[in-house]
Amino acid sequence: MKEYKNEAVNTVLNEIFAKLGVEAEISMQIDEAERVINVDVTGENTGELIGKKGQTLDAVQYLISIIINNRQESYYRVKLDTNNYRERRQKTLENLAKNMAGKVKKTRKKAALEPMNPYERRVIHSYLQSDKFVTTKSEGEEPNRRVVIYYKKG
Repeated sequence: MKEYKNEAVNTVLNEIFAKLGVEAEISMQIDEAERVINVDVTGENTGELIGKKGQTLDAVQYLISIIINNRQESYYRVKLDTNNYRERRQKTLENLAKNMAGKVKKTRKKAALEPMNPYERRVIHSYLQSDKFVTTKSEGEEPNRRVVIYYKKG
C-alpha cells in the first residue's frame, strides 16, 4: 500500500513538473498513525507549482488526494509544500492579521480583508481568536469569501 502511494504521488507530480517545466525533487513521508502524507518538493523554479497565492499548489494537492484515496479503504490527508511556501504564507497572513487588527483597534471601524481560501481564513481567525479587542467573522460566498475584523465593544 505504501509503495502504491509513493509511486502514485511521484508519477502525478513528475507529469505535472514536465508540463510546467519545473525541475524538482520529491521527498515524502507517510504517517500511518495520523493518516497523513507529507510531500515536499524542492527545486529552483517551483514558483510555477505554487501559482498565485498558492492556488496551483492547492489544486495539485487536491488532485493527489483524489488519486491516492480513490477506491481505498482508508483516507489519507495529503499535505503538499514546496520550499517552505506554506510556512512563509502562514507568517505573512499572521502579520496581516496583526496589522489589520491594530488598524481596527485604532479606528474602531471594521476592516475587510481580501478574499481567501478556507485554510487562509482559518489562519487569520486562529491568530486573532485570543485578542481581547477584536473579533473575526467570514462573510460572502465562495470564491469571494473574506475575513472581516470587528472591534469588540465594551
